[in-house]
Amino acid sequence: MTYSYEYLSVDVDEKMINNSKNSSSLEIEEDELTQSTLNDKIDIKDEVKRKRIYWIDALRVFSNYLVILTHISLRYDESDLGSYTWYVNTFYNSSSRACVPLFIMISGILFLNPKKELSCKKMYSKYILRIFKSYIFWSFIYNAIDTNVSSYFFDRSKFKFDKKLIQDTIKNFILGGGHLWYLNFIIGLYAATPIIKKITPDRFITWYACIIFIIISQFVPTLNRILTRLYELKEFSIIQDYVDGLKFEMAGGYLAYYLLGYLLNEDYLNKIYIYITYAIGILGVILTYVFRCAYAFHINNKDEYSFLDFNFFTITMISVGIFTFFKYTLRPKINNLVTKYNFFEKALIILSDNSFGIYLIHLIINRVFNLILPLNMFEPLIWTPITAIIIHLISLTIIYYLRKIQLFREVMEVNVN
Repeated sequence: MTYSYEYLSVDVDEKMINNSKNSSSLEIEEDELTQSTLNDKIDIKDEVKRKRIYWIDALRVFSNYLVILTHISLRYDESDLGSYTWYVNTFYNSSSRACVPLFIMISGILFLNPKKELSCKKMYSKYILRIFKSYIFWSFIYNAIDTNVSSYFFDRSKFKFDKKLIQDTIKNFILGGGHLWYLNFIIGLYAATPIIKKITPDRFITWYACIIFIIISQFVPTLNRILTRLYELKEFSIIQDYVDGLKFEMAGGYLAYYLLGYLLNEDYLNKIYIYITYAIGILGVILTYVFRCAYAFHINNKDEYSFLDFNFFTITMISVGIFTFFKYTLRPKINNLVTKYNFFEKALIILSDNSFGIYLIHLIINRVFNLILPLNMFEPLIWTPITAIIIHLISLTIIYYLRKIQLFREVMEVNVN
């Protein structure tokens, strides 16, 4: 997170000091003035540190909503391939896949700024340790309790408490699974951050690394998937085989998102480029939806998600479009709302500060809510996004009050300041 500020400075007129008869008195006054100035510096620095960048808060909240929307829109098992419900939910799922890339881009803003001091000790003690504790807690909740309890009450005929169940529970607890994969990924990304930060002072090298990762880990695999799966041009797979042989992917497209978040935040675009990125984002939504539908019909499988991978190049297009839209178009509007309405600022901060906990708990809320009001009971075009809002608010309410308890606060928040 980038802040800019200037220290106050005080110039002392040397002639006045030399001509003074009471030099010791002036020295005392100068010392007092210097100390006062130092205190002013500290106050200004503290004030700047406390300043929030509200468009990033809003982007985090929106990304969190997209996570919930993408999971809800997957719940159309009973809808047939090509049905109205399938088309609607496929669109919502395709257009919301930028959720995780946006989270990673936000992390890039917060951690990759060369001016932000970030030692290995601080990274592990302040960030990684807390995420790991969250992973242990929520992996136990989902894999040891939620899965087994759900099986016992809702599919008791297949539930059997035996050695295999214990082994599977332990295995799933260690590996996490589901949406908890993101916590493991973030631990790895944060562990590598002190290394990655070494290149960010050089803007050219940072852009070079970002573009290389986009080409190798996103564009080429996307092109290969379109040609070999959708058009069945198997001979083009040799391109992907060659790229795989380079062993250059590292963290792949995810690292590209990390660098891209930092770079897009630091570099300012003129109006024409801003509109181009908006067009790229809209085109990304259209292409993701078209490829997803076309391939599902091609293989006659409504549950095929090959073209919804987070590293699919069209998802990158959507992510860049949304990121730019928040930074340039929504930022002044958000700042204006924050200035005018105190309740808006409070609501935004509460939603943003609780986003990590909402992400962790929303699948449980989603499952329970779906038992009460199945998604296919209502008009999907309206009900799907409304359901996401309801689950978001229910999750927020639960997390908000749980975080007031120290034990739960430790596994429901990550301080990124």
